Amino acid sequence: MGNGIEQHYVGLIVAADPDGVIGHNGQIPWHYREDLRRFRRVTTGGVLIMGRRTFESLSGRLPERRIIVVSSRTWLKNPFIPDTIAMDLWDALAKAVNIGGPVWIAGGGQIYEEAMDVGCVDTIDLTVVPPTGLAGQPGVTYFPMDGLTDYVLVREVTNPGNPMLRHVTYRRG
Repeated sequence: MGNGIEQHYVGLIVAADPDGVIGHNGQIPWHYREDLRRFRRVTTGGVLIMGRRTFESLSGRLPERRIIVVSSRTWLKNPFIPDTIAMDLWDALAKAVNIGGPVWIAGGGQIYEEAMDVGCVDTIDLTVVPPTGLAGQPGVTYFPMDGLTDYVLVREVTNPGNPMLRHVTYRRG
């Protein structure tokens, strides 16, 4: 990489059903309070990198986190303003390193896939939700589950507040 990013921790945080479904028609197709609490606990104090569509799907701010949106657009539909806009993933990572703190890739599908393909992700924090039944339908966004083969499973626990949710941690192998 040669740009200082390889010396900085980068995590990826995602919730997906067993088929890799993470979105449907621009929205998350489930709502689990325990998952949202975990997302907040894990990412608070860090820098979140996300694509424009993911940012625009947010219904509110993400306090106590810095947000970098990857977009070729300079305007966004979301009324909240991100900390910065980056032209691509590498630009976002460089800006995140300059901001400091843990860096989390937070979606969507294209950003997840690119981050895993280029090998910049050290840890994947995956919450597995119950099957949505949406796989194969139009308008579905997926997490690249096949990319997990490049990582080693280091932890798997059932959420104590909701046994339907499993939290799985992978580290780059």
